[in-house]
Amino acid sequence: MNRIAFFSLVMIVLSSHAFAQRINDPKVVLAGTSGTTVTRAQLLADPRLTDKNGVCEVKNFSISFFPTGHDLIGPFTTKGNTLSPAEIDVLRKIPLPAKIVVEDIRATGSDGVPRPLGSITLKVTE
Repeated sequence: MNRIAFFSLVMIVLSSHAFAQRINDPKVVLAGTSGTTVTRAQLLADPRLTDKNGVCEVKNFSISFFPTGHDLIGPFTTKGNTLSPAEIDVLRKIPLPAKIVVEDIRATGSDGVPRPLGSITLKVTE
């Protein structure tokens, strides 16, 4: 690979990495929470993934439920930013405390291009 092509490739990777960092800067949260612990009532009242800074919009994600002392439930794949009726049903019925892991989050920024975000882990209590 010649130097110009290599330099171009490096610049493309770095610029896309910079945007990925910028889109990761938003605070994407489940149910408007700001910590690592949330109540079942909070999740049921607002079962959405949102960006507190308003920089990006969640397009899809997967979610898994880990009730203490029980088997994993999921993962469920969700289009959009809101828990599906099946996921809400699981949330209503799982024994607590439980852990929820939201991963494979894809969101769009101002350019409309879907980009991956980091995962979210929450402890759910009564």
